[in-house]
Formats: sequence, structure tokens, C-alpha cells
Amino acid sequence: EILPSDVGFDSSRCEEWILVDQIESDTPRTVFGNGTWRIGIDVQPGTYFTEASDGCYWQRLTGFSGSLSEILANDNTDARAIVEILPSDVGFDSSRCEEWKQE
Repeated sequence: EILPSDVGFDSSRCEEWILVDQIESDTPRTVFGNGTWRIGIDVQPGTYFTEASDGCYWQRLTGFSGSLSEILANDNTDARAIVEILPSDVGFDSSRCEEWKQE
């Protein structure tokens, strides 16, 4: 979330940034790529996997402030990853991973 009071915004190794309001979604996805996703809105809860990729990082979140205390679980791996995203999770974020698919 970029606030009007923020002085700037910096990111690296990211895809194009898109306003959440501009993401068209009638139903939450069961296949998705890297980025930050809202659970139950953008992505359905469930068990997901991604194939092996160098430096894949993912995190399940309780919020979007960027605070470390909002990380429920995370991993940095080069191997195939399997993650259970719970209905109680607020968000899911990944970078440098292959496409996530629901099992």
C-alpha cells in the first residue's frame, strides 16, 4: 500500500506494478504468478505447488504493512515448493517462483 504521505517507493527485480482496483477477477484464481495476492479475493485458499526455480521466495501474510510480524510462514528455496494457503490468511506473496497451481 502506497500512502499519500509516502515520500517515495522503490522496488527491484519485480514485474510491472498494477493497482489492486485494476485487477479484473470475478472469482479468485487457482493458478497465479509472482506478486502479492489477497486470499479469498484474488486467490482461493488451498494447497498450491510451484516447480523448482532459483531463489523462489514465498510468504503467507496476516496483513500488508510489510511488518515482519505479519509473516505467518515463509521459505526461500530452489526446490519444488508446496504451500497450504488457509482461509484465515490475508495475503500470499512470492518472487522468483514459477507459476503457482492448486493441487
